[in-house]
Amino acid sequence: MSLAAHDRTRRWAIEAGWPEKCASAIAAADIGTDSGSTGPFPWQDGANRHFNIPVDGIPDSREVWAKREYEHAGTLCTAKLFSSAMGAIGRGLHSEQDAIAHGDWDIGETGMWFHPLWYDDVNYDGHGPNGVPMRERDKSWRDGIEGSERIAFTSRISRTSLVRLLAVCPCCDL
Repeated sequence: MSLAAHDRTRRWAIEAGWPEKCASAIAAADIGTDSGSTGPFPWQDGANRHFNIPVDGIPDSREVWAKREYEHAGTLCTAKLFSSAMGAIGRGLHSEQDAIAHGDWDIGETGMWFHPLWYDDVNYDGHGPNGVPMRERDKSWRDGIEGSERIAFTSRISRTSLVRLLAVCPCCDL
């Protein structure tokens, strides 16, 4: 994720009603999900947070991670561990956002997550470099959304979660 993605997540959190310090903590945790033990590399053990790796009949692993992190955030807020709760919210948002950013990129049996950088471009319009069409599977984004509509969809999904989570964790004393 880029600084632009961090800034968007922060802005969406503020617009959802989160105090600025909390919004910054959520955005930092969102970006931080791409590194450390939650990163997408095979040795980081977090690929299923970023890519759809179905497990035990669960259709999308990213939805499972988002739900798990949001539930954990609620528990942390109840315990007044707000800094940790903002981290859980940021990680949950990251998984939801990656469901849109990466679509159903097929990592295959090898578990290789490598894909062209332009594939994550929010302005990607279903064509690769030089306008070469992608395979039909790669063009079919979540709910049929593709191209610059992805950023609007990501915004809508993120804001909806942030508003709902603010009701669960209304006090953010950082």
